[in-house]
Amino acid sequence: LALLYNDISVLENHHLSVAFGVLQDDAKCDILCGLSKTQRQTFRKMVIDMVLATDMSKHMSLIADLKTTVESKRASGSSIINLDTYSTRILILENLVHAADLNGTAKKLSIYLKWVDRVTSEFYQQGAQERVLGLDVSAMCDRESTCVPTSQASYKLLNLLQTNMFFSMERLLVSFIDFITYPLWETWSDLVFPHGQIMMDNITKNRCWFSTASHKSCLHEVKSDDNKLTEVCED
Repeated sequence: LALLYNDISVLENHHLSVAFGVLQDDAKCDILCGLSKTQRQTFRKMVIDMVLATDMSKHMSLIADLKTTVESKRASGSSIINLDTYSTRILILENLVHAADLNGTAKKLSIYLKWVDRVTSEFYQQGAQERVLGLDVSAMCDRESTCVPTSQASYKLLNLLQTNMFFSMERLLVSFIDFITYPLWETWSDLVFPHGQIMMDNITKNRCWFSTASHKSCLHEVKSDDNKLTEVCED
C-alpha cells in the first residue's frame, strides 16, 4: 500500500479507494444514485478532502486554520461563520470529522476506558503479527516494551514519547490529551460555543483522573470485572 500511494496518507487513501470502489462496482451500495453528475463529483471531492484531513500529519495545520477562522468570527462580532466559500465550508467539515475521529477522550470515562482497551489490543495484535513476519515492530505496538494510549497518535507526539523505552499507560494518555485532543476540542468548542462544553468537561475530567494515583485501583477493577466499570470510575 505504501508503494501504491507513494507513502502519502497511505491508509486514508486506501480507505477512500475501497469506499468509492464499492460505490462504483456494486449498484446495491450506490447511495449516490439519485444525484446528478455534478453533485456526485462535489460529494466525492468533499469526502476525499475530509478523509485525507484525518491524517495526523495534518493535525497541527488543521487546528491552526480553524483557530484563524474562530478568531475572525470573534473579531467581526458575528455569532455565525460565513460559509459562502468552499474553502471555509470544507475546513469546518474537515475539523468536524477529525474531532469525531479523535472523540475517545471526550467520552465519559467509563466509555473512554473501554476504547483505550480495544485500541491497545489492536496495536498489540499488529505488533505480534509484525514479529511473526520478521518485520520491525511498529512504534508503541510492542506489548513487552510500551503501553498504547490510542490509535490516532501524531508523528510529533510519537517522536516525543519515544525518547524512553517504557511508558506508563497514564502518562501516555495524559500526554495525548495535552498535545492532541485538548487543543483540537478546545478550538472546536470555541466555534460551536456553548454546545461543545460537555466534551471539554469530559476531557478535563479524564485527564484529571489519569493524572492522579487513585486511578490504579479502578484499572484493577476494570480488568477484573467489566461490569463494575461504570460504577467504579464514576465514584
